[in-house]
Amino acid sequence: MGEDASRIRTRPGIMARIRSVALNILRANGVQNISLALYTNAVSFDQLLALGTQ
Repeated sequence: MGEDASRIRTRPGIMARIRSVALNILRANGVQNISLALYTNAVSFDQLLALGTQ
């Protein structure tokens, strides 16, 4: 299936930066429950991007 060749496994730094940016956007908008916000925004990436442009 090619899981071992996944770019996330071979270059994890890129995904770590993306996660960090997402967390910083949520924190900057005063989100109290990070876990719930991550779950909610996983369904709609556009919603997270909208938070970043405020």
